[in-house]
Amino acid sequence: MDLQTLLGPLQTALVPVVLASTGGLLCLVVQTRYGRIVDRIRELSKSASPDIETEKMLEMLFKRARHAKWSLFGLFFGISCFLTLSLVILISMFFPATVQLGLIVTIFVLGMGSMLIGVWYEVSEMWASFKGLAFEYDIYRRRIEK
Repeated sequence: MDLQTLLGPLQTALVPVVLASTGGLLCLVVQTRYGRIVDRIRELSKSASPDIETEKMLEMLFKRARHAKWSLFGLFFGISCFLTLSLVILISMFFPATVQLGLIVTIFVLGMGSMLIGVWYEVSEMWASFKGLAFEYDIYRRRIEK
Protein backbone atom coordinates (compact mmCIF):
# COMPACT_ATOMS: atom_id res chain seq x y z
CA MET A 1 0.00 0.00 0.00
CA ASP A 2 1.40 3.39 -0.93
CA LEU A 3 0.83 6.68 0.90
CA GLN A 4 -1.90 7.96 -1.46
CA THR A 5 -3.93 4.79 -1.05
CA LEU A 6 -3.77 5.19 2.72
CA LEU A 7 -4.47 8.95 2.81
CA GLY A 8 -7.71 8.75 0.79
CA PRO A 9 -9.70 6.79 3.42
CA LEU A 10 -8.13 8.83 6.23
CA GLN A 11 -9.22 12.11 4.64
CA THR A 12 -12.69 10.72 4.00
CA ALA A 13 -12.89 9.50 7.58
CA LEU A 14 -12.24 13.01 8.90
CA VAL A 15 -15.49 14.42 7.45
CA PRO A 16 -17.69 12.57 9.97
CA VAL A 17 -15.34 13.68 12.76
CA VAL A 18 -15.94 17.31 11.81
CA LEU A 19 -19.70 16.69 11.77
CA ALA A 20 -19.49 14.99 15.17
CA SER A 21 -17.55 17.97 16.55
CA THR A 22 -20.22 20.32 15.24
CA GLY A 23 -22.86 18.21 16.95
CA GLY A 24 -20.86 18.32 20.17
CA LEU A 25 -20.81 22.12 20.12
CA LEU A 26 -24.56 22.19 19.55
CA CYS A 27 -25.01 19.78 22.46
CA LEU A 28 -23.12 22.14 24.76
CA VAL A 29 -25.50 24.96 23.88
CA VAL A 30 -28.63 22.84 24.28
CA GLN A 31 -27.41 21.25 27.53
CA THR A 32 -26.81 24.70 29.02
CA ARG A 33 -30.30 25.81 28.04
CA TYR A 34 -31.78 22.57 29.39
CA GLY A 35 -30.00 23.05 32.73
CA ARG A 36 -31.32 26.59 33.06
CA ILE A 37 -34.86 25.41 32.31
CA VAL A 38 -34.62 22.68 34.95
CA ASP A 39 -33.26 25.17 37.49
CA ARG A 40 -36.13 27.58 36.77
CA ILE A 41 -38.71 24.80 37.14
CA ARG A 42 -37.23 23.79 40.51
CA GLU A 43 -37.13 27.41 41.65
CA LEU A 44 -40.76 28.02 40.72
CA SER A 45 -41.88 24.73 42.24
CA LYS A 46 -40.31 25.55 45.60
CA SER A 47 -40.79 29.27 46.04
CA ALA A 48 -43.82 30.40 44.10
CA SER A 49 -47.29 30.43 45.49
CA PRO A 50 -49.56 28.08 43.58
CA ASP A 51 -51.68 30.19 41.26
CA ILE A 52 -52.80 30.09 37.65
CA GLU A 53 -49.86 32.18 36.40
CA THR A 54 -47.32 29.91 38.07
CA GLU A 55 -49.09 26.82 36.76
CA LYS A 56 -49.05 28.20 33.20
CA MET A 57 -45.37 29.15 33.50
CA LEU A 58 -44.47 25.66 34.78
CA GLU A 59 -46.35 24.10 31.85
CA MET A 60 -44.46 26.31 29.39
CA LEU A 61 -41.13 25.49 31.01
CA PHE A 62 -41.87 21.77 31.00
CA LYS A 63 -42.68 21.95 27.29
CA ARG A 64 -39.35 23.69 26.70
CA ALA A 65 -37.54 21.04 28.74
CA ARG A 66 -39.18 18.28 26.70
CA HIS A 67 -38.08 19.94 23.44
CA ALA A 68 -34.52 20.41 24.72
CA LYS A 69 -34.43 16.75 25.80
CA TRP A 70 -35.44 15.55 22.33
CA SER A 71 -32.98 17.96 20.78
CA LEU A 72 -30.19 16.43 22.84
CA PHE A 73 -31.28 12.90 21.94
CA GLY A 74 -31.24 13.77 18.24
CA LEU A 75 -27.87 15.48 18.42
CA PHE A 76 -26.26 12.70 20.46
CA PHE A 77 -27.61 10.03 18.12
CA GLY A 78 -26.25 12.00 15.16
CA ILE A 79 -22.85 12.25 16.83
CA SER A 80 -22.90 8.49 17.47
CA CYS A 81 -23.70 7.86 13.81
CA PHE A 82 -20.87 10.09 12.62
CA LEU A 83 -18.33 8.51 14.94
CA THR A 84 -19.47 5.07 13.78
CA LEU A 85 -19.27 6.26 10.18
CA SER A 86 -15.70 7.38 10.68
CA LEU A 87 -14.75 3.89 11.85
CA VAL A 88 -16.71 2.22 9.04
CA ILE A 89 -14.92 4.35 6.44
CA LEU A 90 -11.55 3.41 7.90
CA ILE A 91 -12.25 -0.33 7.85
CA SER A 92 -14.21 -0.23 4.59
CA MET A 93 -11.15 -1.03 2.54
CA PHE A 94 -11.59 -4.64 3.68
CA PHE A 95 -15.19 -4.99 2.43
CA PRO A 96 -16.60 -5.24 -1.09
CA ALA A 97 -17.55 -1.88 -2.62
CA THR A 98 -21.29 -2.64 -2.68
CA VAL A 99 -21.39 -3.27 1.08
CA GLN A 100 -19.30 -0.18 1.75
CA LEU A 101 -21.45 2.25 -0.17
CA GLY A 102 -24.77 1.06 1.24
CA LEU A 103 -23.54 1.03 4.82
CA ILE A 104 -21.82 4.40 4.56
CA VAL A 105 -24.83 6.11 2.94
CA THR A 106 -27.23 4.59 5.49
CA ILE A 107 -25.20 5.70 8.50
CA PHE A 108 -24.66 9.17 7.01
CA VAL A 109 -28.36 9.66 6.28
CA LEU A 110 -29.29 8.47 9.80
CA GLY A 111 -26.77 10.86 11.33
CA MET A 112 -27.81 13.87 9.26
CA GLY A 113 -31.49 13.16 9.80
CA SER A 114 -31.00 12.83 13.52
CA MET A 115 -28.97 16.04 13.71
CA LEU A 116 -31.61 17.91 11.72
CA ILE A 117 -34.35 16.66 14.03
CA GLY A 118 -32.25 17.75 17.02
CA VAL A 119 -31.77 21.22 15.55
CA TRP A 120 -35.48 21.45 14.73
CA TYR A 121 -36.39 20.62 18.34
CA GLU A 122 -33.98 23.27 19.58
CA VAL A 123 -35.53 25.89 17.29
CA SER A 124 -38.92 24.82 18.64
CA GLU A 125 -37.61 25.21 22.20
CA MET A 126 -36.36 28.71 21.42
CA TRP A 127 -39.79 29.63 20.03
CA ALA A 128 -41.42 28.33 23.22
CA SER A 129 -38.86 30.32 25.20
CA PHE A 130 -39.95 33.52 23.50
CA LYS A 131 -43.61 32.71 24.16
CA GLY A 132 -42.76 32.22 27.83
CA LEU A 133 -40.92 35.52 27.92
CA ALA A 134 -43.93 37.26 26.36
CA PHE A 135 -46.16 35.65 29.00
CA GLU A 136 -43.89 36.88 31.82
CA TYR A 137 -43.87 40.37 30.32
CA ASP A 138 -47.66 40.32 30.16
CA ILE A 139 -47.82 39.36 33.85
CA TYR A 140 -45.43 42.21 34.67
CA ARG A 141 -47.51 44.74 32.71
CA ARG A 142 -50.72 43.64 34.46
CA ARG A 143 -49.08 44.02 37.88
CA ILE A 144 -47.84 47.52 37.07
CA GLU A 145 -51.29 48.59 35.89
CA LYS A 146 -52.85 47.56 39.22
